[in-house]
Amino acid sequence: MNSPIRYEYDAGVAEYRKIGFIPAVLLLGVLFGIGVAMPRTLQYFGVYAQPQQAQLSQSEKKPVELAQPAVIENKGTAGPEIVDGGLESLLSQWEAAHPDKDWSVAVQRLGEKPTSAYLNADEQMEGASLYKLFLLKGLNEKVKFSQWGKTYVSGRTVKSCVEAMIRYSDNPCAVAISKMIDWRQLDGRLQALGMSGTEFNSDTPVVTARDTALLLQLLNDGQFLESEAENLVLTSMYKQYYRKAIPAGVVGCETYNKTGDLNGHKHDAAIVKCGDLTYTVVIMSKGGTDAELAELSKSINAYLFSRR
Repeated sequence: MNSPIRYEYDAGVAEYRKIGFIPAVLLLGVLFGIGVAMPRTLQYFGVYAQPQQAQLSQSEKKPVELAQPAVIENKGTAGPEIVDGGLESLLSQWEAAHPDKDWSVAVQRLGEKPTSAYLNADEQMEGASLYKLFLLKGLNEKVKFSQWGKTYVSGRTVKSCVEAMIRYSDNPCAVAISKMIDWRQLDGRLQALGMSGTEFNSDTPVVTARDTALLLQLLNDGQFLESEAENLVLTSMYKQYYRKAIPAGVVGCETYNKTGDLNGHKHDAAIVKCGDLTYTVVIMSKGGTDAELAELSKSINAYLFSRR
């Protein structure tokens, strides 16, 4: 019987002798061991990357819940709003103790377990300088933030005017921006956001505490303006020049506020952050004082802290 023939590169034809069964088994074992060890050896030296598992195990084959869009830390409100009867009682007691003045208040605790409390929150009041917050929606729709530093109103850039309008309540900038966006066209945009009590299509803008609180919530949650515009506005509110009302009542907390003071109306609206507690508070009054707004905000803050 002829011997099998094997071919070797550059060596011509040579005879191949059969090997025994046991040596063959040993040879296969050695080759198998090399095959198993080789990936680990190469992986150790950084030459080989372990392939990912192609299929999921049965325990991993579970329906996946899609996460909500990511938000900035301490931002985001989820779940149904729950009215806090205890806090509403506190607000009612405040109104009874100050009967000679008109009060409209909205408080919304933000986060995973939102709660709220209201006092005459749907009553329209002259907005004073709170209306400047509402202008921002129409402004950002007309002029994208990337152009705020290149577009001029009242001899200043839009960016500079927004900072002055929010931080120092600059009136010439507010008037110029109002004309630029035609503020009488704002009502429809605001109503689409759920701000049905705010009206600009009149001689004097009127707003409500509930609408203002909603605006602050959307601003805090990153849903009111372009993110860069929101950062600019929040920074301006944080560096607010007028700090004698709500900020004075929540000393030690971060406050982002905007005041309103005109024709006997005294308002303040703020996002307040104290550790893991974040909430919006809007206090509108006719006849109130900075000291009274500070006192009421202090009581509200103490109540919310006691129920964290």
